[in-house]
Amino acid sequence: MKLNRTERILALGSAIELGDPNVAGKSLADIVIFLLRRIPEHQRPNAVRKMILKFQLLNSQEIASKNMKPFSSMGQSISFIKNVLAGHDPLYVRKVLDAIIRNMVY
Repeated sequence: MKLNRTERILALGSAIELGDPNVAGKSLADIVIFLLRRIPEHQRPNAVRKMILKFQLLNSQEIASKNMKPFSSMGQSISFIKNVLAGHDPLYVRKVLDAIIRNMVY
């Protein structure tokens, strides 16, 4: 389905909002837990506790007041993917990248 310009602007605007804080928190927590899978299993519970402490100490006012350029999310996305895939077999990395590409349907 082809979106007209107004529909596209509205869709992009809604993508910026994370929606319900509980749903957003669950989704972001899933990403953090996924990233922490690199830590050896016996050390993971302690790492999760440390992460919770770090999140509790974050200054919400400071975070909320930050202004980021709209397209900075592209660079952050690439950095995130590179960090997640670092150290894996090149064939596996390629397959994951190809799967990301296939799933980047907008």
